Amino acid sequence: MTRLAFPVSAALALAGAVQAQQPTPEMRAQAIALYRVCHADVARLCDGVTPGGGRIIACLKSHAPDVSSDCRDGLLKAKAMRDKSSAPATPPK
Repeated sequence: MTRLAFPVSAALALAGAVQAQQPTPEMRAQAIALYRVCHADVARLCDGVTPGGGRIIACLKSHAPDVSSDCRDGLLKAKAMRDKSSAPATPPK
């Protein structure tokens, strides 16, 4: 598996950049942080999984009990960022 494929797919899938033309600096920083805490888990649990289409995330989910606590926390933070970026804006009062 290409070492750079995971952070790119993480940036797209987790940070919500799929809908955006360009990932924001915050999304890129989140992807780098996620790579740092999850790359060992991906190598250990998902070696041979082709990145893209959410396959790495699905693999990590299927191995949830074996994912390190740091990676789990990073995934939760990335999900919160994705949810925040995809939430409809609240109009000002």
